[in-house]
Amino acid sequence: NEDTSWFTWSQLGPNATDKVKEAVAQIWSVDKVVLGKEIKDTQIFADAAGAAGGGFDLASWKSTFTNEDSGILDKSFWPIYNKEEWSIWRCTYDYADDNEDLEATKEIVTSFMKNTESVKDTSFGVMHVCGKLEVEGLWLFKGADPEDLFGANEDTSWFTWNQLGPDANDKVKAAVAQIWLATKDLNGKEIKDTQVFK
Repeated sequence: NEDTSWFTWSQLGPNATDKVKEAVAQIWSVDKVVLGKEIKDTQIFADAAGAAGGGFDLASWKSTFTNEDSGILDKSFWPIYNKEEWSIWRCTYDYADDNEDLEATKEIVTSFMKNTESVKDTSFGVMHVCGKLEVEGLWLFKGADPEDLFGANEDTSWFTWNQLGPDANDKVKAAVAQIWLATKDLNGKEIKDTQVFK
């Protein structure tokens, strides 16, 4: 940031003495005046994960997620989901009829996950192999569409993508839970394998 050259910088500490603690509190904790001067505006630079997601901390969600907790979406996802910053997309593999065995089908998903690594900081997804070796998944992306993923992973062209929402209504919440929290079956089809992209 070249703008830093416009400022004079002075370190406090490094030891957290009472004097340092008082100086930090004097600036970080005030809401009306600082050093006797009226505050006219305050802007806060939040942590990268929170700032990038408009308050939604993707790293925290990834560490929290488990499909074994049926209440996790209501507790930890929907209260902080921001439709202005994130979007939810369902994907279905277009060539399921060509899948001949489970291991080869699982490898399709494994390869998809591997090719998605470059956008790991802005995406989360769950993919199932189910029924007659069909592949279905549900993904969360930063932004209004999966364009970053499409640019990073050519395997996305093998899937049909449909957005859920963007409003988090009851129908959308049910559709998300149906895939993210599924452990045994999906729409009546037995789940044979599940992979989570964290």
